[in-house]
Amino acid sequence: MSTTEELMCLLEKQFKGWNRDGPRGIRHYLNLAQRILCTVEGDQLMCFDESTGKLPSFDTTANDFSYNLPSTVNFVDAVMVEANVQTSLIDSLWGQDYGRTSRIHRRPSEYINISGINYIKIPYVRTFPWSESSVARVRFSSDPGTTTDTYRYRGYDLPTDILSDSIPLSIHPPYDMTCLLPATALLMQGVQNNNYIEVLDIIQQKYVPKMHKAFNKGAFGISYEAEDHGF
Repeated sequence: MSTTEELMCLLEKQFKGWNRDGPRGIRHYLNLAQRILCTVEGDQLMCFDESTGKLPSFDTTANDFSYNLPSTVNFVDAVMVEANVQTSLIDSLWGQDYGRTSRIHRRPSEYINISGINYIKIPYVRTFPWSESSVARVRFSSDPGTTTDTYRYRGYDLPTDILSDSIPLSIHPPYDMTCLLPATALLMQGVQNNNYIEVLDIIQQKYVPKMHKAFNKGAFGISYEAEDHGF
């Protein structure tokens, strides 16, 4: 396992004349490479409520459609409720609308089982990722009603910013050496050689898929199924 300090030293030896800090410092590109490699739908990065083992929940208020998520969330790919929980949006999902055109989905409900807990995916949402100016957000397209501990998000952790040599890397071994180190070196070479766009494409094509696969290794008990309600 390599530490942040060790990776910084290796890069410092390879790139003579580069400073560790500053807008064009080594640390800036190490942090940037880590963000790129960690922005994947990896089960190891999935957010969980440590006290319950469930997906994290957020409360909603009637007629309020937009909700901010914690600053530690990188992005969200689904909003769900537990299969045994009833909400107005679940009622709409399973309801029938005799002959009229409406927003009611006439398709099977999507069930997702995560670590033995069955969830139903809510289709009436849009999600927005974290950015430098905004936290990750969820926006409903139908009134979620007033709820507590009902709606849950499947989100993925934002990697810890590498602000100093003492902050641990968010990428586990051996991928700290086989993916993070060369990806950082490529970014720095892109600056030196004025081919930054080309090296970004190499990272996306070569190293991001490797990290995606690595972050999905392990036992997570995730399965998908659809139930047709006959509509």
